[in-house]
Amino acid sequence: MEMFPAANEDQWSLITSVIDDCDYYIVIVGGRYGTIDPASGISYTEREYDYAIEQHKPVLGFVHAEPEEIPVRNSERVPETVEQLNQFRRKVQQKPVAFWRTPPELGLKVTQSLVALMRKSPAEGWIRARFAGDAQALLKADARIRQLETALESARHQPPSDSSALAQGDDPVLIKMIGSPDFVKMDHNFTVETTWNAIFRSVGPVLLGEANEQSFRSAFKQFVETLPDDQARQAYDNIYVAPEVFDTVKLQLRALGLIKLGEKKRSSTNVLNYWSLTPYGDNHLTTLLAIPKGSVRID
Repeated sequence: MEMFPAANEDQWSLITSVIDDCDYYIVIVGGRYGTIDPASGISYTEREYDYAIEQHKPVLGFVHAEPEEIPVRNSERVPETVEQLNQFRRKVQQKPVAFWRTPPELGLKVTQSLVALMRKSPAEGWIRARFAGDAQALLKADARIRQLETALESARHQPPSDSSALAQGDDPVLIKMIGSPDFVKMDHNFTVETTWNAIFRSVGPVLLGEANEQSFRSAFKQFVETLPDDQARQAYDNIYVAPEVFDTVKLQLRALGLIKLGEKKRSSTNVLNYWSLTPYGDNHLTTLLAIPKGSVRID
């Protein structure tokens, strides 16, 4: 009110301009109704409150819980004004409010409520002129940021730009296997053929979310050991994939942008590597596993 000019209408113009510039409106109701605005017959406080509501400002109300305990020197004494105050209290309490009894309690509740409201309904805030910068430049920068964010999100769902020269998709890949015949002690090496899509189709579901490297390796091993034909199975008592093959396949899937190291936080005692699908890998796996139109059987 120290800012008020002499004329009442000018006072109200000042009040509304200040409220218009505010992000939030706080009203504190104690034992006083406040200075009456001659133009409306209600207090400036109540008129401000009504205006803030009309402008859809986020409002926080704090009402004294025991007005009868407020000292007489801090309370209204004129019956008409006391009634106006009571009506205003009832108006404020039509919306959620916090009740207070002492100044420290009021300060704590205002702080807690305002912080919660700012998190729930973040607003623009006030910026000093020397920090505001050129408005057009800020708009252009904001548009550029959104453009780059869109491009980045799009890139996350695309294969790496330099992956076109790498073996992938339905390109054949020979997997080194080791067979142990029961009639000699020396192991034999042989190969089986599959494709990169077949490998990814098999191990990809394990990596939905995240999986540790042991689970990843186990899924790959389980898939590969189904590949040898009947002739190989008859020739060897035991068949298993060569240990170094998994690391080569893992690096190739990573180079193709299909998998990445896990990002979830874990305890310091957990030293395992974790792997997950990239957004592009997730899309590619969905394409490989989705049921095509016209299919009526799910195996």
